[in-house]
Amino acid sequence: MAGNKGTTPKAVDLSNGTITVSEKAVTLSGVFINVVLSAHSVAIKNGTDTLFTIPASAAAGNSYDCDNAEFTDNLIVEPNASGTGNITLTFKPMAQG
Repeated sequence: MAGNKGTTPKAVDLSNGTITVSEKAVTLSGVFINVVLSAHSVAIKNGTDTLFTIPASAAAGNSYDCDNAEFTDNLIVEPNASGTGNITLTFKPMAQG
């Protein structure tokens, strides 16, 4: 995930519940696990559609390449109600046609 020009990193504390990371259309380059996740998976959503699921108990230091997935509605992180851990998402605004 390092070296992605023009990306914005956003750390998310999963114990805070569902968070809208971006209300604008973005491309997601990756997710990095800062603090080990609890025994609950985490959904990364485009509106109501889950595009990625980070597995339960993902270890700190793991990263997930999201291949510049397009989030045309918004970018939402939705952990389980009992979820804990901390992740960083790297994303950038989508180019306007």
